Amino acid sequence: MELEADTCNGCGHSLRESTAPDAEGAYEVPEPTRCHSCTPLHKMQNKYAEAGSAPGLLFETHRTRG
Repeated sequence: MELEADTCNGCGHSLRESTAPDAEGAYEVPEPTRCHSCTPLHKMQNKYAEAGSAPGLLFETHRTRG
């Protein structure tokens, strides 16, 4: 519970460290990385969600090349 209370729910870093005055300017955010498996997975999940499908569908991805 102590670890959870000290964890920022936005970035996951320790609040004790990330809110310290000397931490200002000490963090950076690199460009995002695209997961080429998550992209079609989320598209398919959204397709079924928009169609009003009942919850409980399980989705998985399969590599088609390489």
